[in-house]
Amino acid sequence: MLGRARGSQILAVVCRFSLDPDSLIRRGKERFAAHRARYLIVAKFLPGVNPLAASLGGVVPIGLAPFLVFAAAGALLWAAVWIVLGYLFSTVIGAIAARAARFGKPLVIAAAAALIVYLALKYARRHRFLRHLRKARITPAELKRRLERGRRSSSST
Repeated sequence: MLGRARGSQILAVVCRFSLDPDSLIRRGKERFAAHRARYLIVAKFLPGVNPLAASLGGVVPIGLAPFLVFAAAGALLWAAVWIVLGYLFSTVIGAIAARAARFGKPLVIAAAAALIVYLALKYARRHRFLRHLRKARITPAELKRRLERGRRSSSST
């Protein structure tokens, strides 16, 4: 229901973090329209796609009952996969947790530092891309002036 009422606004917020928000929304709508059920199920497994799928469920017409069935199926499948993996690899996970507990605070600090560096690099890359886009654009008046200047130079030859 939130997707239907505020789906476009939610998509705008999610897309603020994308390098190319227009194509992200367009591609998301196309994929959702083509693969509604599969998209809702697989979205649970892809970080960042689940909120996009919920928003697209409101923007792209889909009934409430099918949306709830497929979203619930995706959530159950997601939980089942992680429960099974946890059961199968419980000894390995326990050993990793025991070793990580010895490092404690330094491990948390290293993970936080790595996350901060990653986010800073993504932020810098996005701003560099946006700056490049601003340089690549010209105003309509500038385009007209260049076109007229081009016509004069070609007519004088």
